[in-house]
Amino acid sequence: MLNDRLGQAVTLELHAPYHCIHCGKTARKLFGGGHCYDCFSALARCDLCVMSPERCHFAAGTCREPEWGEAFCMQPHVVYLSNTSGPKIGITRADRVLRRWLDQGATQALVIGQVATRHAAGLVEAHFKRTMNDRTDWRRLVSGRGVEADLVALAQQLYQDKTAPAMQWGHSVGEYISGLVNIEYPLLGYSPPQQVPLTLEQPTYTDNLVGIIGQYLLFSRGALNLGAYRGMQLSIEFAPALDSQQLAELSAGHSDQLSLFD
Repeated sequence: MLNDRLGQAVTLELHAPYHCIHCGKTARKLFGGGHCYDCFSALARCDLCVMSPERCHFAAGTCREPEWGEAFCMQPHVVYLSNTSGPKIGITRADRVLRRWLDQGATQALVIGQVATRHAAGLVEAHFKRTMNDRTDWRRLVSGRGVEADLVALAQQLYQDKTAPAMQWGHSVGEYISGLVNIEYPLLGYSPPQQVPLTLEQPTYTDNLVGIIGQYLLFSRGALNLGAYRGMQLSIEFAPALDSQQLAELSAGHSDQLSLFD
């Protein structure tokens, strides 16, 4: 497990070609979270309404994949509060709540209500994000421990908003508190707020692994979002930790990265 590799040097190498996560076809470029252009252009799961579910048009009969829509969108969803780079509101399917929180690197999280469909959840989220955040600032997430938030108090505040779309809310303070989840991640430290460069033009990266938060691998010189590499093949090698001089040489571009593992 990567948890056991914290503190070691890691070399990542990106390989061509890429493969569409839906049809498996090879491609030089992927779109919409790992799809070839044909699938990205044809699949409902790549439509704008997936990211903005308040725009769902399933009821209008215009969904390009109604069977997929039934399985993905026409399912119970929860509305939640989480603390990533700060308090935020979000939605996810009721059967993948913890996975969603782990993926986004939440350190605290709390379900505040449930609705019957993704569209209904999107309407609730769209209402509340007019006054609160619905995104994670990944730079803050990877570069330092966030401040603890009082999600219970925030949930109570949202509960007072009688103009919010209909939702089955929690009914008591005790219910909120009992549902509060605290999550810890394997960390020796944090990363500078910059992304690790890993492309086919620059396919290798070597650094000391200092932590894991959600989908991010934290290195001494930057962070890598693994979610951005869906459909791509990455190889990984481990070695003893690099010293400060070796890291400085890598930063200056004076060292052959792969030779560190010879």
